[in-house]
Amino acid sequence: MINIAICDDDENHIRLIANQVHETIAATPHRIFTYQNCQDFLKHLKSNPFMFDIALCDILFKPAQLNGIELMKKAKEHASQLQVIFVSGMGKFYPDVYQLEHVYFLLKPLDNNRLRDALHKAIKKTIDINEDFLLLTCERKKIKVKKQSIIFLESNKRIIKVNTKDHTYNVYGKIDEYIESLGSKFCRCHKSFAVNLQYVDAMNKSAFTLLPIKKEIPISQGFSSIASTAFLQYIGAQ
Repeated sequence: MINIAICDDDENHIRLIANQVHETIAATPHRIFTYQNCQDFLKHLKSNPFMFDIALCDILFKPAQLNGIELMKKAKEHASQLQVIFVSGMGKFYPDVYQLEHVYFLLKPLDNNRLRDALHKAIKKTIDINEDFLLLTCERKKIKVKKQSIIFLESNKRIIKVNTKDHTYNVYGKIDEYIESLGSKFCRCHKSFAVNLQYVDAMNKSAFTLLPIKKEIPISQGFSSIASTAFLQYIGAQ
């Protein structure tokens, strides 16, 4: 599901842009959220930095509001993954948008072909980013954790502890499902444990030793063959 925010202080423009976006990416599951007020958008983004994948943002807002470039600068401070598409009725803003990394600059009224190019580019970037992250639901919040930062998983019934160097996230689920999402660098070594092989410093018959936390993760007899094969294949590929 791709979540898209449209920020424009003109209600008619919001409606037109939303309809064009719906039609352009009808085959892609998506949701659209609209904002006429900059502060409302920032408030929602601060409460959940991963709420939106893409933002289509006008440049000029009513007096006493931020302009679109300033708004997106603040948004990216909280949500670095946000893909920005600027829209404006005036081409004179074209040089100004380069103050901030963005996907596209579109002139109003929006050309359907250019809008399609912009959205497809933004969606591709979003998919590429999401492949590098694991989305967790923790304390009723959505959190994205970089996959390579995860050192090991520990399962206790339906609670999975996702351990990084600095944090432990407690989530619900099955350890097998998380391993499948994390890819080939993760190895199941025990009924209750899986390790990220890139953090393995040493292996013996009964445990992996992990850096940088200097922790031993047990290898059970039932998973010893799988763990040994995975580790040897991993170090052989380096």
